Amino acid sequence: MNPITNLFVNLLFSLSILFSDKIEILLCHFLLILIIFVIKKKKWSQWKNKTKPYWIFLPITGVILFLISLCFSGQDPLTIFFNVILSLFRMYGTISIMTLYIIDSGYYRIIPAIRSLWYSSKLDFHWIDRVIVFFELSIRFFPTVKEQWIVSERSHRALSFNNNNTKPINKIIQSAKMLPDFILLNLHNTDRIVENMRMRGYGKIARRSIYPFIIFSYIDVLIFISSILIVIGLHNLG
Repeated sequence: MNPITNLFVNLLFSLSILFSDKIEILLCHFLLILIIFVIKKKKWSQWKNKTKPYWIFLPITGVILFLISLCFSGQDPLTIFFNVILSLFRMYGTISIMTLYIIDSGYYRIIPAIRSLWYSSKLDFHWIDRVIVFFELSIRFFPTVKEQWIVSERSHRALSFNNNNTKPINKIIQSAKMLPDFILLNLHNTDRIVENMRMRGYGKIARRSIYPFIIFSYIDVLIFISSILIVIGLHNLG
C-alpha cells in the first residue's frame, strides 16, 4: 500500500471515530481496532510506552469536563457522565490508531511518496517543489537539531556556577541566552546544506527526480474511494 493511502485510511478511520455519535457505531470501530491490535500484537509494548501519558491525562480531563458540565449545563448527571465517557472512548480510539500507525508504518516515507506522486504528475511548479523540500529537510534534520539543543543545554549547565537553581523562570532565561548562539550555529549548517544542494543542481530545473520511486497505483485509488464509501455508509446506517 502506498504511504499516502495508508495515511489517508488511518486519518479517515480516526475522524470516523471522532464523529461517531452513537454507541453502536463506536463499538464497531473498537471491534476493528481490537482486530488490528491482535494482528499487530508485536507492537503492543511500543504502543503502551507511547500512549502511557494519555491514560492519566485523559481521565483527569474527563473529570474536569464532567464537573464543568454539571455546573453549567441543564442535563442530568447520568447523561453528562455517559457523554463524557463516550468522548473519552473516542479520544482513546483516535490516539491508539494513530500511535499504532506511527509505530508500524514508517511515517517518514510519506515525503518520498508525495515527491513520487508530484513527479509523476508532470506539472512544473517550482514553489511546490520548495514546499516539499522544506518539509523533507525539517523531518530529516529535526532529530539532529534536537540532539544539538540537548548537548548545548548540558554544556551550559556544566559550565554554570549556579547548577542548583532549577526554577522554571531561570530555565526560560537560560534557554533565551542559548538561543542566539544556537541559531547562528544552525545558520552555518544551513548554508552548507544549501551550497551542497546547489552543487547537485537544485534550482536549475523545476522538477526533481526521486529514488526510490513509490508508485501510486489504481489499487490505491480504489482503496481511497472504497474507504470513503464504507465510512459514509457506516454512519448513515447508524
